Amino acid sequence: LQADVIFRSYAGLRVPKEAVCYSEESGSAGVYVLVSGKAVWKNVELLYDNGENYIAALDQSSTENLWPEDLILLDTRELYDGKVVEDS
Repeated sequence: LQADVIFRSYAGLRVPKEAVCYSEESGSAGVYVLVSGKAVWKNVELLYDNGENYIAALDQSSTENLWPEDLILLDTRELYDGKVVEDS
C-alpha cells in the first residue's frame, strides 16, 4: 500500500520564468502580454516556484489582471507598457 502526503497545493496560472519582470517603481512582479499589437504590463502575484515555471494567482476581479487567455510575451528585452510589438 502506497500513499502520497500533500502538504500544500497551489492553483493558478502557469507563468514561464523568463517572462517575469520586476517593476522598479512598485517592486511588484509582472508580465507583458500582447494586446492589440502592444505590450501591456500586468502585475502578478507569484505563489509558487516549481523549477521551470511560477504559479501566479488567478484574480478575476479585473481585466487589468492576468487571465488564462492572455498571450504572455517571453522576450522582455526593451519592452515597456504600450510598446508596439511586431509579429515575428
